[in-house]
Amino acid sequence: FPHLARWLDAQNERLDKLVTASQPSRYYAPLLTSNDPPTLVSALLPVANTCRPVAKALLVRAMHRASEKNIAGAMDDIFAVHRFARHVADQATLVESLVGMALETMALDAQAALLANVDLTRDQLAKLRKRNDELAPFPPAWKRMELGERMMFLDAVCSAAQLGAKAIQEFTGTIADDSISTKAAEALIAITIDWDVALRTGNP
Repeated sequence: FPHLARWLDAQNERLDKLVTASQPSRYYAPLLTSNDPPTLVSALLPVANTCRPVAKALLVRAMHRASEKNIAGAMDDIFAVHRFARHVADQATLVESLVGMALETMALDAQAALLANVDLTRDQLAKLRKRNDELAPFPPAWKRMELGERMMFLDAVCSAAQLGAKAIQEFTGTIADDSISTKAAEALIAITIDWDVALRTGNP
């Protein structure tokens, strides 16, 4: 695929910067929203959404480097994706945790392809094992449930209690223009829902 090789050559500097950007031990992406009032449910995850194509580009270059016997460079790209996976998975939400798991799977598949298709020397195998051993533990998904998703639930319930049908319609993406139906929904919510019960049940 000569056209792909030319594209990789043109992107080398950018990809090198991504490898460098993956190296800090900690990473933080704030949850931001333009909604008024702001809610956690409405926060966008732009970093998580752009990580897959970044990982794919790095892993394509890793395979290209491996084909040219640049095993050290291939490992650099693969382990950059391993680090990105951990950074993304260590954020607040379960969605980010799942994206991190997907990136980790991509990096592991790339390692498997490297082992299956390249005759690595004993020294190269030792370096590969050492770099795997040096990876930080993968962030557990349950911690996203314990903090980020718990806060999201509490924020959603409090918003629904304060704003009524408007908040629920925003959460479900079913904004109604009919003021009569909205008022009827708000009256039904006020009569039937005890928000204290909802908070205690979802936040034991």
